[in-house]
Amino acid sequence: MRNLNLYPERGFTLLETLISLFILTTALLGFAALSTQALQATRGAIHHDLATLQAIDMAERMRSNPLAVHSSSYFDLSGTPTGSDCSATSCDPTMMAKFDLREWNQRNTSLLPSGVGVIDNRGDHIEITIQWQEGVASVEHTLQITPL
Repeated sequence: MRNLNLYPERGFTLLETLISLFILTTALLGFAALSTQALQATRGAIHHDLATLQAIDMAERMRSNPLAVHSSSYFDLSGTPTGSDCSATSCDPTMMAKFDLREWNQRNTSLLPSGVGVIDNRGDHIEITIQWQEGVASVEHTLQITPL
């Protein structure tokens, strides 16, 4: 006797389809989370590189103006001139240091979110510190250079 099946099973059942859809959705959500995390890490690395370049820029400005470094003009943020443009006119070393500080901090603010730079004389070395906001956290990058 032959067993004839009037309705042969073909294709996926509803349960198999739902399980496949769940696995696919979970994989896509994982991929999206991984992509978001990679994008945040890339943005953080770019900010860190920009902070490094800014610190090196200030170190080079200080090396080109040793009289202002020795007179501590780079370590005093008070009295920073707003109208002096030492790139267009000649300035004394103190005015050049103030101009450098103003230009440098303007670039820190424009390149980094809430970016600000500070220069400290530690006696045996000079610390150039740049801080910025990375999401909700504050990030700090410090470059140490030896005195001239």
